[in-house]
Amino acid sequence: MKKYQTFFLIFLCVVLMMPLHAHAEQIGLNQQQPLDTQKEHFGTAGAVIVYEMNTKTLVYAYKPDARINPTDMVELMTVWLAVERGNLQEMVTVDGALMKSAIWNISTDLKAGEEISLLDLLYCVMLPGANDAAAMVAQHIAGSQSDFVALMNEKAAALGCQNTHFTNVNGKNDDNQYSTARDLAIITEAALQNPTFAEIYSAKTYTVKTTNLSTPRNLTTANYMVDESKGSFYDSRVTGGKAGYATTKDRSVICTAENGNSKYLCVVMSAVSSSATGYANFVDAGKWLDYAFSKFSVRQVLTPEQSVGQYAVAGGENYVTAIPDQTVYALLPKDFDAANLRFECNANDLSAPLEAGSVIGSVKIYYGDMMVGLANLTARHAVAAEGAMIRPAEPVKTGSLLPKILIGAGIAVAALALVAGGILVAMRLRNTYRWGKKKMSRKGSVKS
Repeated sequence: MKKYQTFFLIFLCVVLMMPLHAHAEQIGLNQQQPLDTQKEHFGTAGAVIVYEMNTKTLVYAYKPDARINPTDMVELMTVWLAVERGNLQEMVTVDGALMKSAIWNISTDLKAGEEISLLDLLYCVMLPGANDAAAMVAQHIAGSQSDFVALMNEKAAALGCQNTHFTNVNGKNDDNQYSTARDLAIITEAALQNPTFAEIYSAKTYTVKTTNLSTPRNLTTANYMVDESKGSFYDSRVTGGKAGYATTKDRSVICTAENGNSKYLCVVMSAVSSSATGYANFVDAGKWLDYAFSKFSVRQVLTPEQSVGQYAVAGGENYVTAIPDQTVYALLPKDFDAANLRFECNANDLSAPLEAGSVIGSVKIYYGDMMVGLANLTARHAVAAEGAMIRPAEPVKTGSLLPKILIGAGIAVAALALVAGGILVAMRLRNTYRWGKKKMSRKGSVKS
C-alpha cells in the first residue's frame, strides 16, 4: 500500500505543478472585450492593456487599438525574430559602414571589425535598448534592415496584429511606424512562448564577453520596475519587460508580473511624465498592476468530476451524461457572486453506439454577460444501440496487482504458520522424550 500512496502523492504533485488550462483558446486577445467595463481610467497614458495570461482574460483596456509610436518596444519583435532565425552562438563581425550611417540614441559603442556573438548583441538590444546593436542584428539575420523590417511586418500580420506597421528595427521615431497596446500585448505573449526569448526578456543585468576590440560590457535593463536600485519604481511582482520613450515626457512600458496563480501582462503607452511624476510609464504600470491583483483572482469553475447535463442519444438504450474534458479556471472578481455564474451547454446530434469519452458538445461559462470559460463536453459512459449489449470492459491489468499482493501475503503467512507449527511439534516431542528419560531413571533408582 505504501507504493500506492507514494505513486498517488507523486501524481498529485505533478497535477498541481501543471499550468492552468486557458479557458478560451478560440478567442484571441485581438477579439476580446474587457472583463471590467466599469473601471474609470486613471493615470496619464494614452493607451492601456491589462491582460491575465494564465486564463487569457482581457481585464481592462483603454484605447487598446489607438495607433501610437511604439518607440523602443519595437525591439521586442527584433529580438524574437533573431532568436527564431539565428544561430545565437555565431560570431558577428560589426560592419563599420553601418555604424557610421546613423547617430544612435542608445549605443553599446560597437566598433568596426569587432567580433561579438549574436546572443550578446540581443542582450544589448533588450536591456539598454541599444539602437546600433539592433541594426547590426537585423543586417546579420536578413542581409539588410529593410529586409528584416519586412519579416517583422509579416510576423505581426500572421499574429493578427491589425494596427501595426514597422519601418525600422530599433524604435527610431517615424510617423509611418505605429502599433497599439493590444498588438504589442499579442506580440509579447507569443514571443514569451519561446524559452530563449523569455530568458533574455527577463534579464536584469548581463555581461557581454570580452571581444577582440572591447573589454567586457556590463548591461543593466532600462526597465526600472525590475531594478531594486530604482526605489519607488521597483516592483517585486514584475518578472520582465521593455521600456521606451518618444521624448522625455512621452514614455511607455510593457511588462509582466506574477503573484499567486495570476500572471499579468500590462502595456502602458505614451504616459505623460513631468518633474512631479518622474517616469510616468512605471508609475502608471504599477498602479494598474495593483488594481488587477487586488480586484481579481483565478478561480476553479468546472472540473471533469462535475456532471453538466444529460442528453438523448438517437437509437440508444439510455441518455448520456455529459462532463467537461478538463478543469476550467476563470479570472473573476474577488467578491464575485456565484449566482451570477451560468453555464451554457450545447450538445451535438448524438446517435448510438456512443463510446465513453467521446466529444459530444461544448460548455461556455459566463459571469454576467461576459464569457469567462470554455470546454468540450465528453460522454461519461458508453451508450449502446437499442437491443445491443455493451461488452464488459477488459479488466485493467494493473488492477490485479493488489489481489496478487494479498494472495502472496496469505501464502507467506501460511508458510510461516507451518514452520512455527513444525517447531512447536519438535519442541513438544523433545520435551516428551526428556520427561520419559527422567521417569525411567527414577525407576532404576528405586529398584536398586
